[in-house]
Amino acid sequence: LNIDYISNSIKYLTKKKRTYAGISLSNELNILQKYKEKDFVLVLGNIAKAEEKEIKKIISDAKYVYSESTLEIPSKKKLNKLDDLFDKISEVKRVFWYGKLANSQQKVLEYLTLVVGKEVDKLIGGNDLIEALNNTRFKEKNIGYISVSGVNTLNLINNSKVDILEEIASNR
Repeated sequence: LNIDYISNSIKYLTKKKRTYAGISLSNELNILQKYKEKDFVLVLGNIAKAEEKEIKKIISDAKYVYSESTLEIPSKKKLNKLDDLFDKISEVKRVFWYGKLANSQQKVLEYLTLVVGKEVDKLIGGNDLIEALNNTRFKEKNIGYISVSGVNTLNLINNSKVDILEEIASNR
């Protein structure tokens, strides 16, 4: 069976083979539950127009937001400098990074992988960001959770519809 992971054709796997939600899915859902609490820092890079609605929900839930996107961030949450971002990550102990950063990606990645350890929960979401991570010397060092499907990660955190989970449930 050929699966094209880049175009998300994995959702068609459930139509061809009996699919089971195993322990890894259960662990993944437990990790993502932590981000439903409002005590995390959101690092927001470039996002697609189609993701804006879900991202806005995440912004409203985040305690602080460091962003290179064009979305409007409430001033009381917005972090304008990298030093502010790093201070808040150490304070809050949970960070969700979504989307590639155009200007400060290397510095944020170095901080998350080399400076702060496992005492800070780190969630990274999205294919573009994973590709960028793979092209660095840091790889996934000290990153607790990496989601290939950024959109599904957003949907899970926001309690929105997740197509692949519905496909698995309908095949029972």
